[in-house]
Amino acid sequence: MEIKITTLSENTAAGGCIGEWGLSMLIEADGKKVLFDTGGGTAAVHNAGVMGITFSSVDVMVLSHGHYDHTGGLNDVIRRTGKIEIIAHPDVGSSMGMMSGMMRGETYVMGRQAHFIEVEVDTETGMFFVTNVVCANDIGHLFNRRGAEAQQYGGAIMGFGRSATEEKIYCPKTGVGLNFDHINYYLGTMNDYPIVDCHLAETHLGYGTYGAFGIGENIGAAMSAITSSAIYNATGKWVLDYPTTPDKVLKALGKI
Repeated sequence: MEIKITTLSENTAAGGCIGEWGLSMLIEADGKKVLFDTGGGTAAVHNAGVMGITFSSVDVMVLSHGHYDHTGGLNDVIRRTGKIEIIAHPDVGSSMGMMSGMMRGETYVMGRQAHFIEVEVDTETGMFFVTNVVCANDIGHLFNRRGAEAQQYGGAIMGFGRSATEEKIYCPKTGVGLNFDHINYYLGTMNDYPIVDCHLAETHLGYGTYGAFGIGENIGAAMSAITSSAIYNATGKWVLDYPTTPDKVLKALGKI
């Protein structure tokens, strides 16, 4: 069976199309056209017009989940499809309601979380070493422990990268990126950080199906400044410019 997939909405675009934070794809197979998600706004409708695609020919719509970046274009699309079959989980509306301020009952928009690290700081060189990491997340409902803990691991490493090592450097005169490669843009590896001690709480108070929360992005965001706090606890000095490289630590300590 031949399958054709056309991307209508994503964060990059060319040829007269527009990009947005969202996803929408038209899947054609076995004589049927399936619209998978509607993107976050107007991109799916606009780009379909650029590519000569008419929504009136779509047979069925599938919604993967209710987040705004996958369902934000729903109203605009339905105006063009007319009455259409929509396949989605019965609880998909709960997360859609969250995004439009229509939540009801005892639910939380964001999952609670707490993260802790310990560091050792060499006050002569400015180097610091992360010696302990603890991540605790309210996941609402746990479907897959290994998958959830992998999100905690990944989020921790992303947070450390933003906080301690990753930095885009531009030429001040030309604006050209000077370290957009895998040699000078430093990404931390499994050898740079200790084992992450993962803890998951199930409260069933999330906005998703069975009261679940997503934890795929919030850990990295929460830990994006965590090294500065740990260095302060160790030395009594704040490093408020990121990433917290050794020269900035020494400057905070008054060594340079």
